[in-house]
Amino acid sequence: MEMNHYMRAAYELAKAVNPVDVRPNPVVGAIVVCENGKIIGKGAHLRYGQEHAEVHAINDALKSKPDLSGCCIYVTLEPCSHYGKTPPCTELIIQHNIKKVVIGSRDPNPKVSGVSVLQRAGIEVVIDEDSSIIELNKVFFINQNFQRPFVLIKMAMTIDGKIADRNGTSKWISGEASRAYVHRILRSETDAILSTAHTIIKDNPFFNLRYSKDEIFEKNLIVLDRNHQLIKNKFSDLNIFKYRSYSRIDIYGDSDQKATVANNVCIHSTHFDQNGNLVLDKFFTSLYERGYNHILVEAGSKLAGTLMKNNFFDELCIFIAPMVMADENAVPIFHSDHIGLLEEAKRLQMVSISQLDHDCMLRYRRY
Repeated sequence: MEMNHYMRAAYELAKAVNPVDVRPNPVVGAIVVCENGKIIGKGAHLRYGQEHAEVHAINDALKSKPDLSGCCIYVTLEPCSHYGKTPPCTELIIQHNIKKVVIGSRDPNPKVSGVSVLQRAGIEVVIDEDSSIIELNKVFFINQNFQRPFVLIKMAMTIDGKIADRNGTSKWISGEASRAYVHRILRSETDAILSTAHTIIKDNPFFNLRYSKDEIFEKNLIVLDRNHQLIKNKFSDLNIFKYRSYSRIDIYGDSDQKATVANNVCIHSTHFDQNGNLVLDKFFTSLYERGYNHILVEAGSKLAGTLMKNNFFDELCIFIAPMVMADENAVPIFHSDHIGLLEEAKRLQMVSISQLDHDCMLRYRRY
């Protein structure tokens, strides 16, 4: 069903907000409509800790109409009903006697009961959930429902599914346009990049944001390093430790080994099972508790295969380059010791297909 005209306007306001600016909150837009159908107030939640969309929209409406008792407010997410960084939006709606509230998606936060609060106050509430609005806050919904970060795996491969040759060389499988997309879109939207010590030692990446030669920005980095290889002196000159003034590196191993690499490097312990495998639920819960809401995985086939096998991912972004290795010893996109049957294969949902110069970019979502 097509989105309501007014809800569409609220959606566009929310869509224009940079999600990074409001995390861990969702992006939200709101529209106030008066009795004659005219939009008299617009607002969006612009930055974490500041006024919510409903506050901006109501204050905007009050400039031209002091009495909002006959008005309706359209908001893309259920209004909050609890005290956080700001007062409850439900109180403001009730205070101004707004007669009707149309909601584009329910809030999964258990602290929020905006619908029932408004209904008890005698306000008509219409819930008109829309998949586009839910998609806009996919990170927030994963955070709230599972108490872990949203996990996006990025891989670049040849047509025959190889991410590196038999010597481990992978620079460059994808083209310049694909690499630019990773920097401008994938990395910029996330809170941190997740990789492994093996990948970092082998490739020596910077793991930053490079928009151009003169536009280089830092990015938080999370590294799985069970044996603390990176904090040994022989690896202290790796590129990840250079040019960092405000971003941080969180290194996770199997013990709380104390070492000083740089002021912005933190060593943490995480859980591994008796076979040396990472205990994924505890690891990702710890990341979420440290404020990581959206993670981009840029690592090798082993970590990607582990996340895939255990369903600890939400989206997969694959760049397919127009080349063929034709070598069974080249590195496959996913590595797993598990021998599975076709009936056990992971079924993914296609999100989009795009062409970036000569590469094809495929985005999938886990069912």
